[in-house]
Amino acid sequence: MINVNQMGVVQMQKGEIKMFIRRSKYEVEKLIAKQRIETLENIICPNGHDYKKVGIKTVAYDTLFGNDLQEDVYVCSRCRKIKE
Repeated sequence: MINVNQMGVVQMQKGEIKMFIRRSKYEVEKLIAKQRIETLENIICPNGHDYKKVGIKTVAYDTLFGNDLQEDVYVCSRCRKIKE
């Protein structure tokens, strides 16, 4: 059985396992990772991405009229970032 108190401490019955759940710490780590990705993209593609069309992605099928909803798929020629 797992108990969670108001402070975010998880306590389990078998043994004394305690772990802190901190949403703010998770959000900070997520923001740091996002900024790191943007920094690396700016190093690889300093003047912006050079997207080229590589295909078509079908988003939704229309079986009645045959009008499928499709989106173009682009890939940067330098860093291989996919833009849909």
